[in-house]
Amino acid sequence: MPDTARFDPEHCPLSRQMQFLLHTLQRLSLVRTLNDIQHIVAHAARELTGCDGATFVLRENGQCYYAEEHSISPLWKGQRFPLEACVSGWCMQNGTAAIIPDVFADPRVPHSAYRETFVKSMVMVPIRTLD
Repeated sequence: MPDTARFDPEHCPLSRQMQFLLHTLQRLSLVRTLNDIQHIVAHAARELTGCDGATFVLRENGQCYYAEEHSISPLWKGQRFPLEACVSGWCMQNGTAAIIPDVFADPRVPHSAYRETFVKSMVMVPIRTLD
């Protein structure tokens, strides 16, 4: 086989993403705390998607708890919102992803909360859907 036909993983974007994902899974297999899991997942989600921000939201006592975030500027880390008042709650209640190209055109989004942020679109994905 000629050298030009060899697969070079260093020059393949998909391969780099797979290597990053594998590294992330290895890191997750070693952690012992929920905080470490949240940190790794939020950072990996942002890195893998190339988005401006990623959050890790937990369902606690009928509320969405914004436990971790990795973004270009602070959003809601540490805050709690009713499940019925935000997209993350909608995803948790429906067990499905929400793809929102324009946060100001979607009725599930509390528009006033996003007016002063960098967020213009979003994808929210539930982690657990078997409950």
